[in-house]
Amino acid sequence: MSDLIVISFKGQDTADQVLNKLREMQKEYLIDLEDACVVVRDQNGKVRLKQAVNLTSAGALGGALASVGGTITTPVFSARRSAS
Repeated sequence: MSDLIVISFKGQDTADQVLNKLREMQKEYLIDLEDACVVVRDQNGKVRLKQAVNLTSAGALGGALASVGGTITTPVFSARRSAS
């Protein structure tokens, strides 16, 4: 099960520093960080997201792996059916 943890900082620089420290901790296998996001609201109220994981790339990779898996498993199941 995943936990959602939200922490608020007064400055964007502090949030970026904490995110970098979390990434270092993950590389040392001290934490398991599935995703992280720094959310910044500018003076005009516009919200910007800085995600640690590129969801577009992750989704494309997942789709590519699924199609390769389907290509590999389909002949195996076909061979089993024809042998029966």
